[in-house]
Amino acid sequence: DTGSSLHADVFHWPGPTAEAFSYTTLAEALAAAPRENAEGLVVYVRATNDRVKIKQADYVRLHRIIMQLNERSVWEHLRDGGTVEGLLDDLPDEFHVWVREVATNLVARVRAGVAEIEHAYSTILAVLPSDHTRKDFALKAKETGHAFGLFARLDGRDYRPQLWKRVRPAGARGPRGVEHTEDVA
Repeated sequence: DTGSSLHADVFHWPGPTAEAFSYTTLAEALAAAPRENAEGLVVYVRATNDRVKIKQADYVRLHRIIMQLNERSVWEHLRDGGTVEGLLDDLPDEFHVWVREVATNLVARVRAGVAEIEHAYSTILAVLPSDHTRKDFALKAKETGHAFGLFARLDGRDYRPQLWKRVRPAGARGPRGVEHTEDVA
């Protein structure tokens, strides 16, 4: 009725209660060592009946990672040469299956592009005379839809970065099917 907080013991509450600490100042609470698998602390100020949340740095870091986890962040990690295992290192187990599925799909699409380019390259070289010109090659390459990769291959350059650009997810769908657009600080 008054809006004041009372300890659960006053009501003989049979259920679980939050762990209480004996910090007497906000400074003591801020200086408290992080607790494993904890979000942080809630400091209750009796004089004003206010509560202040203090979030642990490791919780904030994990929250940021999870909130920014989406198809595009998985794509960026792989495109930049990262491994799936490297991406999973910082994530809770509950996200591993989703990340692996997204990564498997992206890698399969890039590999399919590599296979198509390599097949087209071999096919073109098989039908061209040994003294073919770059123009001859170009005429055949443009018929395939993979000219960018075929010319890179012809010139000894890596065309996979272009394939990674082509498989970039259109949206930012996260593990729960939600698009995350929140800018997490």
